[in-house]
Amino acid sequence: MKVSLRYVHEYCDQHGKMRRYYRRPGQPKVALPGKPGSPEFLAAYQAASSGHKIERQPIGLNRSPVGSIGAAIAAYYQNSSFLTLAPGTRATIHTWSEDEIALFEAAHPIGTRGRLAMALLLYTAARRGDAVLFGRQHTSTGRLLYRQQKTGGRLSIPIHPVLAEIIAATPTENLTFLVTPRGNPYTAAGFGHAMRKWCDEAGLPQCSAHGLRKAQARRLAEAGCSTHEIASITGHKTLAEVQRYSDAADQSRLADAAISRTSIGSSKKLWAKSTKNPK
Repeated sequence: MKVSLRYVHEYCDQHGKMRRYYRRPGQPKVALPGKPGSPEFLAAYQAASSGHKIERQPIGLNRSPVGSIGAAIAAYYQNSSFLTLAPGTRATIHTWSEDEIALFEAAHPIGTRGRLAMALLLYTAARRGDAVLFGRQHTSTGRLLYRQQKTGGRLSIPIHPVLAEIIAATPTENLTFLVTPRGNPYTAAGFGHAMRKWCDEAGLPQCSAHGLRKAQARRLAEAGCSTHEIASITGHKTLAEVQRYSDAADQSRLADAAISRTSIGSSKKLWAKSTKNPK
């Protein structure tokens, strides 16, 4: 996506790679990683321009039709709810859609490390730092038992049948389910790089490991789970973030109900009109 932002300068280096920098008079030059419009790029741009009033062309301007997903994303990147997030959080804000999950599964069939990685993250809603440690020592009577590294909270969640099938199809002699090509456990950073590679191979440069945690929260909300039920899986200490998924799911269900009722009413009116004025 082509983005035009003030104080952003770009050039092609001697190796043919495009370089971009935030360069404002009187301030040091700051490198901008990623492609223009990507969460990584936008996070770096916002960090560089923090504390300054910058006039800029809205992201996606004249490119996304009104009402499209692209327009919604562009509007969100301009919203204060995004701009007030920490740069690291902004860079991983994307929640996987069902289509993106299907694309990843098609690129990484059951039995591959990529598919096991995706399943561990998706069906447990775990953070990557926890997921890389999961092994059979964390399972008991069909449940996954572990302590979250970030919060210290203990979780006991049922192992989803799909996850159980994928674990069984990806044997390992190591204590952990996930291992590197050399048979060693992944570090959190190493796993992040591996997920980046697997996502790119599936044609999903916008997706990341953290986005699968969000996808599971979305799925749970769409299934009608309460905020407390969702938090029992994700391990969130506060319900504020979880509530956003519940609110979005409730809005969607209410919209479906509203349109359904008006459709029924319109159909009745058309039927009544046709019986009064037969051809």
